[in-house]
Amino acid sequence: MAIQVPRPFRSNPTFTRTFRFISGANESKDADLVTVGSLQNLMFIASAAAAAGSLFASVRLKKVEVWQMAGSAAFAQIALTWLGDRMPNREISATGTPMVPAHIRARPPRGSFAAMWFGGQLAAPALGATNPTLFSLTTPANSVCDVTVEFQMFDTDSFNNQPTVTTAGATAGVLYVNQSLDNTSTTLTAGTKNWTISSAFSSVLNGFISAW
Repeated sequence: MAIQVPRPFRSNPTFTRTFRFISGANESKDADLVTVGSLQNLMFIASAAAAAGSLFASVRLKKVEVWQMAGSAAFAQIALTWLGDRMPNREISATGTPMVPAHIRARPPRGSFAAMWFGGQLAAPALGATNPTLFSLTTPANSVCDVTVEFQMFDTDSFNNQPTVTTAGATAGVLYVNQSLDNTSTTLTAGTKNWTISSAFSSVLNGFISAW
C-alpha cells in the first residue's frame, strides 16, 4: 500500500483582474504615459486610517482594450503605442464614429519590456528617478480603457515588509484602487491625471477608490 503524503501546491497563486478607466480629456501619446509605476500602484489594503500597504508582490500587463465612445467627433481615431526597451515603438490605431465606436484590443508584444513581470514596489523606492514607460494612448475625451493585469499578492502577515503610502480616513482591511491609471505618484493623489476610474464606484479617498 502506497504511503500517502501531502501533495505540493502553490502558496502564491496568480490572479487576473481588469480595471476600467475613462479619459477626462483628449489624450495625446506624449502627454499621459502608462508606466511600470502605473501597474505597481494599482491596489492597496488599508492597515489603518492613515496607512495602506501594496497588494502586489509582482504584476504583469496582460491586455489593454480601448473604445472611443459616443459623443466624440463625427470621425475619431484612437491609438495605442507600445514603448520601452527591447522593441521598436509599435502603434495600433482604429477609426470610428459615435454609432460605431473605434475599438482596439492589444497584448504586449512577445518578448518586449511591456510583457515582463515587475516587482510590486512603488515607483519611487523601486526605480529611483526612472520609471520606464510601457505604452501611451491617443484618444478623444470620454474614451474607455480596460487594463487587465496578472498579479501575485504579498504573503507576509503584516505591512512591515510591503511598500506603504499615506492615506486619510481609510478603513482598515478595505481594499483600495488607485483612482488614476496614469498616476505614478507615491502619494497617490489624483492631481491632474486624466485616466480615472469610473465614479460609479464608491467615493474617492485621497487618490484611492474602494474596490468593487
